[in-house]
Amino acid sequence: MALTQLAEPIEQTRPDATPAEPEKTTATPAAVVLTGPERALLRKVYDLIGPCIASTEYGIEYMARGYRSGCGGGFAYKCTKKRITAQWHEWIVTDRYPDGSVKKARKGRLLQDVSITYTRLAKWCDSLPEQVRAQALTWWRTYPEDMRDLPQLYRLTLEQLAEPEEPQLALW
Repeated sequence: MALTQLAEPIEQTRPDATPAEPEKTTATPAAVVLTGPERALLRKVYDLIGPCIASTEYGIEYMARGYRSGCGGGFAYKCTKKRITAQWHEWIVTDRYPDGSVKKARKGRLLQDVSITYTRLAKWCDSLPEQVRAQALTWWRTYPEDMRDLPQLYRLTLEQLAEPEEPQLALW
């Protein structure tokens, strides 16, 4: 007789014990407050942030798996494996066309250096209201129906990245 036939599975719980139900938590993630420079950075790359609001895991993975970068007008950013980083430089015009538009320019001194980790970005996205995330998902979706509306998604993203309003103090 084989050993596998002799061994019987051992029941881990007592027969009279009721199985424990997992605790259901309805707590929403704590709101993450972005700093002014972080908001400015995310507003510059809003086309990458919209998909993160719609589907945090996909959006972050999309940015982290490849190397993306861009620049112009004294601003440069790059998406690395762990974070988005950006730098703002003075933009010094060195030559102009006859009509006054810029022909040549160069970077000057560093004005600001900002970065945000994907972990912090994910926490911010997850802390947004469910209605915002549901609307973002609708405008990002292509299946089962093509509902994609990128201009609306980008507008929603920029609304979420707007500077928070200062609370009005009551004078009376």
